[in-house]
Amino acid sequence: MSNITNEPIILDSTAREMVDRMDKTNALLAMIAEGNRQDIYSNISQIASIVRGGTVETNSKLFPIGDQIVIPWMDMDDTNHNTPEKAYQVPLDIVHHDLVTLESGETLPGMFLAWHYCSPYGLQFSNYQAFKDCPDGLTKGTYNITIGANWGTNAVANTKWSFTLTQDVPKGGRISGFEGMPDQL
Repeated sequence: MSNITNEPIILDSTAREMVDRMDKTNALLAMIAEGNRQDIYSNISQIASIVRGGTVETNSKLFPIGDQIVIPWMDMDDTNHNTPEKAYQVPLDIVHHDLVTLESGETLPGMFLAWHYCSPYGLQFSNYQAFKDCPDGLTKGTYNITIGANWGTNAVANTKWSFTLTQDVPKGGRISGFEGMPDQL
């Protein structure tokens, strides 16, 4: 005769572990079905599908932080740059994995990406930096400097420029200026 037992056939923790392992296996199988990792890394919709279907832990193993995804990007409004419309290959860095909450309240695994470069354009974006440290301060007056290297079209190496301070620079201060100098007179 058989014995009847009230013990569960499978523990909840065991079932959760099995589902987690199946999620990992499914994600890896999807990568294999698509080809190699490079193919997947160029298909943002495939990446999104894998991330949404995985877990934070699984996604961090499939898409390690520091890896890059390269996507095409087209500047659709190039009026400020005066260049013809051009397609760029933009590298995105994988920077974080976490759960995200959608507007609907649904919680899904998410992968956070950041542009590797500030801009796809070859432009100068910080030309207003300090050019002189003043550890002892500097009194107001007119000063001359010599440009050490070519900078844009206007600042040619070994040319002299002058500037006037209308106030004293305090001890430990810095002087910045020459805004627009590379491309404006």
